[in-house]
Amino acid sequence: MSTSRRTVLGGTAAGVLALAACGPDEESAPAPASTSPAPAAGDLTLDAAAWRYDAEHDAYHQVGVTYVASPQAPDRERLAVVVPGAYFDAEDNGDGTFTVTASDGAVDGWTAATAPIVFPVNTPGYTGQPAVAEYRWEDVAATVSAGFVHVTAGLRGTDTNSDTFTGNAPWGVVDLKAAIRYVRANAEAIPGSRDRIVCYGHSGGGAQTAVTGTSGDAPEFTPYLEALGAAGTSDAIAAAVCWCPITSLGHANAAYEWNMGQFADTGTRAPGTWTEQYSKDLAAAYAGHLNSLDLLDEAGDALTLTSSATGIDLAGSYHDHVLAALTTSLNRFLGYTTFPHDGAATPVEFVAALDGGAGWVTFDQASGQATVRDLGGFVRSQKPPTKDVGAFDGVDRGATENAVFGHGTQNLHFARAAHDVVAAGEERYAQLQGWQAGYAASEYAADLEQTDSLGEDAAYRVDAYDPLHHLADGRTDRSLAPHWRIRTGLTQGDTASTVELNLAAALRGRGASVDFATVWGVGHTEAEETGDHTENFVAWVRQTFR
Repeated sequence: MSTSRRTVLGGTAAGVLALAACGPDEESAPAPASTSPAPAAGDLTLDAAAWRYDAEHDAYHQVGVTYVASPQAPDRERLAVVVPGAYFDAEDNGDGTFTVTASDGAVDGWTAATAPIVFPVNTPGYTGQPAVAEYRWEDVAATVSAGFVHVTAGLRGTDTNSDTFTGNAPWGVVDLKAAIRYVRANAEAIPGSRDRIVCYGHSGGGAQTAVTGTSGDAPEFTPYLEALGAAGTSDAIAAAVCWCPITSLGHANAAYEWNMGQFADTGTRAPGTWTEQYSKDLAAAYAGHLNSLDLLDEAGDALTLTSSATGIDLAGSYHDHVLAALTTSLNRFLGYTTFPHDGAATPVEFVAALDGGAGWVTFDQASGQATVRDLGGFVRSQKPPTKDVGAFDGVDRGATENAVFGHGTQNLHFARAAHDVVAAGEERYAQLQGWQAGYAASEYAADLEQTDSLGEDAAYRVDAYDPLHHLADGRTDRSLAPHWRIRTGLTQGDTASTVELNLAAALRGRGASVDFATVWGVGHTEAEETGDHTENFVAWVRQTFR
């Protein structure tokens, strides 16, 4: 029996459109830089006769589709795809499955050829994303109802190590790229525009989204993709949506201490401890790294740090850039907040309560604008550090990121920059409270020399997982997603504000369109100034590709 599924939801039926690879979209499509060889084994063709149908919600779905020819983690390297019913005509096979062909239906103006394809990346702390075990409408309702094709790929991570495979970096992003390549390779079977692939995620998922968006077809990933037998298509995407991405991990220790740690004096930053001195040395090392990035502000002027009379390198255009971002965030908050709020009747009272007489923030009643004047005052009031010194490459290898760049369940040091600071200071550190021989630079050096199953060392893997590495001038052998939305909670102690500010600046410097906001009063979450993050995501995708 043949059944036609061409229900139009919020749109008008268009002419018949074949589900073939779309032609280049001059405004939004990233140009693939290179492709990997075709897989040597395995079948990477989606079965067009294996779709199941959710009649209540008019959606077709397949679950458990292996997306590489030579899976290393067969229970992980599977994807689920959900398609609005309007995009298919279907023939009932009589056994609960359907054979489909392209339909002329539309949803909210999208068709089988033009609909965005969205990939969630739900990997907090760089953990894995389980492969979908069963179809559930509530997991995809917001995106599929909007007319998007929804693909969830199982991904490896720090919690998926076994006797036969590892989930350490870069395998999580490799898996994601392989899934994207699979969907692109099956353009005749999976609806949606290959010029409108969108990845989105929070925290570690936001970070891996950022890596994917900056490293389309990057050669660093080629040997890993070849090892899996990934499809020989492109893994470039068109858009990336990141909430609180924790990235640029190789220099994250120094960023954390410059931005936050230098203003604290308790715990591992208490006077007399070796980690207090390590904190100061890390903070002092940040300016050299920052200045090497050649970042520009929105006016095209260089962003740099210089020495200051008080504090560590709290001067220069980059320092002013950070204060300006804080000021913008606060004034936006005052604009969309209804007063009275949090015990304050007016914005003037709110800012006065924030400041508490310390002078780090002021409010000008004539202009109706607040100004954040002192980074240290802001940090002490709103963003105190919540992580110990060695926030990302821990002195005892105990940070989450030591597992990200470990081998299996063995945590390893990974940051050459941390090694260099320890090597320069360990004679002094050894005379201070809390020092142990296991914290020596030789421990870092030994870990940095270890290689993974493909023979790559920590430096290689750290670069592969750093968006700023891919955005550096001169790297033309990779594709950059042209559209970005970045939201981050300003009060989070999970990472320095410099992380997202630097990512946004580097993206703009490479010509990407960046919708950026750091949200006042919000921590490490799917930060939004107003509204629901899922609804805002859907609206942004719709607006971006109309």
